[in-house]
Amino acid sequence: MNMQTIFPYLQGLAILAFAPILIGWTNWWKANFTGRRRSVVYLIQPYRDLFKLFRVPATRSRTTSWVFYWAPWVVFLSYGTLLFTLPVFFAPLLRADLILTLYLLGLARFTLSLAGLDSASSFGGLGSSREMFFHFLTEISLFGVIAGVFILSGSAVLPYNFESQENGNLAFIISTLLLFAAFFPVLILETRRIPVDNPETHLELTMAGKAVELEFSGRDMALIEWGEMSKLLFMIALWMQLLVSLLIPNMTLAIMPLLWLVSGVGLALWESKIPKMRLGQVPTVAQISLLFSLFAIIVQFFNGE
Repeated sequence: MNMQTIFPYLQGLAILAFAPILIGWTNWWKANFTGRRRSVVYLIQPYRDLFKLFRVPATRSRTTSWVFYWAPWVVFLSYGTLLFTLPVFFAPLLRADLILTLYLLGLARFTLSLAGLDSASSFGGLGSSREMFFHFLTEISLFGVIAGVFILSGSAVLPYNFESQENGNLAFIISTLLLFAAFFPVLILETRRIPVDNPETHLELTMAGKAVELEFSGRDMALIEWGEMSKLLFMIALWMQLLVSLLIPNMTLAIMPLLWLVSGVGLALWESKIPKMRLGQVPTVAQISLLFSLFAIIVQFFNGE
């Protein structure tokens, strides 16, 4: 096995190890934006939390089945696999399209929801119901983005390839910016960030995914937490690739980690200024995403005419 074969593996593992830093970076900026001063050590707090959880054995109820046992591994492997499709310094180890991405996201959420129901807890069942509701909204929103990306590039395979388009074309620029705006609500819905959900709350009545995660403990909870961190990194990476593909299509993707950190600052500023929405208002987020995607498709359609 030569070095060219090993590099994609190392790149995927490095991105997987980088995921907790993004959460720590976002939380550190969010604390500063809300007037809560934090030490720089706060940046590595997610690593300390994961290390503490991995040292604690998992505790499972005797009434749970094999679904509850394997759910953390399915969640972690589904989200972790997505990180191996991201090109940064080298070509990715795996090639995937947005359809496969959607199904891997759905597999993790479906398995986690089943585990919440399997625990026979009232809060676990409540969280599972909200999990599937949010993923339903994510699916219909992401399908709109997928349709727009396919019309612009002729393919839904990652990374986006807009080289066949004329970047100076005004309609192309408008369509890509609309898709860039349409993907942000998808990111918010899939990662359950404010205003859809508050990942930092501990009030189970207002939780979605966290209500299910709290059914786990120890190493099981560590796997789920690390998987959720990986998912946030992956969704931000997809979002930033749209912007990079628009501005400088031939630019090296090695700048992506810097864009991820910039996105973390922007997300922290967003969450420090926007209040949480009521559950009945959450479908509005998906509707906004669908409208932006539809406008992008319409602009490109009239441009083709």
